[in-house]
Amino acid sequence: MLLVRVRPGTTAAFEEKLVSRLRAAAPDWTFQSEPLELKRDESHRNYTGPLAASAVVAAFLLIMVALGLTGVLWLNVTQRTREIGLRRAKGATVLNIQQQLVGEVIVLTTLAVLAGSGGRSPVPTVRAVRRSAAGRVPGGPRGALVGIYALTIACAYVPSRLAGSVQPAEALRYE
Repeated sequence: MLLVRVRPGTTAAFEEKLVSRLRAAAPDWTFQSEPLELKRDESHRNYTGPLAASAVVAAFLLIMVALGLTGVLWLNVTQRTREIGLRRAKGATVLNIQQQLVGEVIVLTTLAVLAGSGGRSPVPTVRAVRRSAAGRVPGGPRGALVGIYALTIACAYVPSRLAGSVQPAEALRYE
């Protein structure tokens, strides 16, 4: 590939002359002239298609994880109704209950992040992307951590509100 830079406003006639001179100088080679804007647009189309498909798959996976995590936390809260009712009967406020449950989720997330970061094994293609300057994402790992914690806290919010609404008399009725 040969890139020739010309002054702005150069006509297509110059491209034809350039290609004919190059063909005369090297008759065994093939030459083709294309404006750089067309190559750039083609490159963008080739890049954005797979990127958009990956983004859609990632969004669905995040939704599935969020729904699963919310369901597990909801089940955990419903199984611990008596414990939560006892804490409420001993004077815990709704905010205390919510903070306890969200705190438990944060501790579990931290343990999972530590376990996951200790055993990571990068895929060879990821290594190649890391080496290139274009493959660097500013704040990539930090952004992923913020996203993980934000997702888990958001998923813990609704079950913690459910736990906060437990009435002590209802929870301890069968004790």
